[in-house]
Amino acid sequence: MRYKINSVLIFFLLISFFLYFSDITGGAPEGETQDISYTTPGLNVTSGITGNVVLRETGTTCSADSQCQSGYCCSSICSATACTTTTTTTSQPSAGVSVGPSAPGVTTTTTTTTTTTTIQTTTTTTLPLIPVIVTPVQIPITNEQEVNEIIQGVDASLLNVSEVTSTNVEVTQIGVAETSFPSNQVQTLLDAAISSAITDEVKQILQDIKDKVASGESIGLPISSKLSVFEIKSKDTGKITYVSKIELILIADKDYKSVSIVEVMPKTMAADISEVLFVGVPPNILQSDPIAQWQFGDIKQGETKDLSYLIKKKLDKLESYSAITAQAPLPPVTPPAFPDSTILIIIIVVFAAVLVFILVWAFKPKKTHREYPSGLVVPYVSVLYK
Repeated sequence: MRYKINSVLIFFLLISFFLYFSDITGGAPEGETQDISYTTPGLNVTSGITGNVVLRETGTTCSADSQCQSGYCCSSICSATACTTTTTTTSQPSAGVSVGPSAPGVTTTTTTTTTTTTIQTTTTTTLPLIPVIVTPVQIPITNEQEVNEIIQGVDASLLNVSEVTSTNVEVTQIGVAETSFPSNQVQTLLDAAISSAITDEVKQILQDIKDKVASGESIGLPISSKLSVFEIKSKDTGKITYVSKIELILIADKDYKSVSIVEVMPKTMAADISEVLFVGVPPNILQSDPIAQWQFGDIKQGETKDLSYLIKKKLDKLESYSAITAQAPLPPVTPPAFPDSTILIIIIVVFAAVLVFILVWAFKPKKTHREYPSGLVVPYVSVLYK
């Protein structure tokens, strides 16, 4: 009986061992959260259970004050004492002035203040935007849906008609211009947008977006812009008016979260937001001196957004600029290394063989007599001694 009990205990131990390793290789059960933490430079990330942020010592690299034990991050190095605070003000380019690598710069005044001295310096910054001159074209627009979209921005009185419809006008595209904004210029574009903001509230909204990019919480994304100029001619009166359409072209190359697009329209394009008609996704109007913002919780890979708008005039160049940001993607989580499945299978087979051997030995029938070479059988006799 003792052998049977021992065998059962061994059997249950082996089953527990097998289930334990099966759980390791199988991962966390459905609905359960595994704590997989990892740290990247300037970023502490925890998936599942919240982890502790490790503050950096003086002299180590940093990107924000909150990363340093001292609370001071100066020139990307943790400092033991308070550091320099820099305030930058960039003036908006004047109307019709080209800016870019080959154009006159925009004067920027930077005031650098420390605890002991104040230094006034003047530097020159150029925006990554060169107004694109419209290229003449002659393309009749015959698609009814496209015509109906374009004539939304037409005032019927300008054509001396009571109503503008797709049947009583002729629409012709007479000009086109295209430009793009690279992702690595998003902070400079946001600086230009901040300088164009009128109220402190709008300045703070734009500054918050820029700060997230600077800290690595957000990243810049590339975006393209296209200007199409249309001539609308009345079939009845022969009168002509013009409409310009700007399309922001965003095609996501991967999934993104917390996407923000800021669009700034110089007064040479639209003196007031009332001159702008948004025919795609409606944005948030940050100020009437036109600055608009689109926000999306997430954009899936390959998804496109219609961010087009109409301006009720004939434009001869594309001057608006766009800054797009999104939440920085987390690096892929590498699961901890586990034993090779082949090794686990060998271990399980060996233990199973040992188990079979033990069970066969434990339940082997016991002899009740002893056999001698001569063939004489002598039963076991229990002798009691008094």
